Amino acid sequence: MTEQYIRSRRLVLRDSGPEAQGAVDELARQLGWPRLSEQAEDREEWIPRQVAWGVGPALTLQYQEDLLSDIAYVFVVASEPKVVENTLVITETQLSVWSLTGLMDAVRSETDPDDLQYALHRLGIGAPRQFDESVFACVTENMRSDNPGVRESAVWAVTYEPWPEYVEPLRELLGRAPDDELSGTVRNLLLQMSEEGVR
Repeated sequence: MTEQYIRSRRLVLRDSGPEAQGAVDELARQLGWPRLSEQAEDREEWIPRQVAWGVGPALTLQYQEDLLSDIAYVFVVASEPKVVENTLVITETQLSVWSLTGLMDAVRSETDPDDLQYALHRLGIGAPRQFDESVFACVTENMRSDNPGVRESAVWAVTYEPWPEYVEPLRELLGRAPDDELSGTVRNLLLQMSEEGVR
């Protein structure tokens, strides 16, 4: 029987680049976990920078850098839910990461459109695996923004954790989206969600 693996939610690191990876490297060293793999970024093939540490496939701590935003984040993959939960608590405690409340507050308080777009990407990356009403409200409110860039970033925020609850707001956006490029992005996202059984 094939072993099933569980991924935790993503923890968004406050640092980026070498500083962010260095902090995760140090945590892995303290835990006694060797580096298992490393993948260089390849934007042409849309492959993000990825590094994994752990004790074999049954438990890994993985670091990635988002290609859209260059935001760095980590997550845990393991075969047992309790192992995922416990390792995530250790990781969250030892690394400088954004809390979910902090991610939402940053979106709500941001007035500069460029910074708001970045904050939306960050919130999307850090969204929980399971539906969260407050995150949903933050993202869908910005789908109704007058700023095209903000609307687009809200759509991209959905892609990280595409909950079924997003389907109707995306359809509504499709009905009123004035720019063809965003409409195409929304259609592709809805199609992908449908193919993955998210309805």
